[in-house]
Amino acid sequence: MNALVSSFLFLFFLFSSNLCQFVISINQNDTNDDLKTYIIQVAPPKNAHLDQNELRKWYRSFLPNNSEEFARSRIIYDYDTALTGFAVRLTPKELKEVEKKEGFLGAYPDSAYHLDSPNIGEGN
Repeated sequence: MNALVSSFLFLFFLFSSNLCQFVISINQNDTNDDLKTYIIQVAPPKNAHLDQNELRKWYRSFLPNNSEEFARSRIIYDYDTALTGFAVRLTPKELKEVEKKEGFLGAYPDSAYHLDSPNIGEGN
């Protein structure tokens, strides 16, 4: 009887720990699903002649978490010719934090555009 109870308790704890890991992974995936890509336009830095590394630090200063690791995982592209800004993946809550920063000019949701005509390029 003692071995039966021990086996039951072992299986119970094994199942409950796996269930907890499953629930945690679901919650982490939900957070990633909330990420959307935005093009963030910012005012040019006061020192307009920054090299690429300094410009990236400037962009990183707008993020809610300005660590190098966070920026590397979220910033998609740095703009430095047509506008001063960057493309980044953020949650709506993180975007609100970015909007509060001094020098923030605008956030534009990334959109995919599709051609309406399947005949493009066929010489019609």
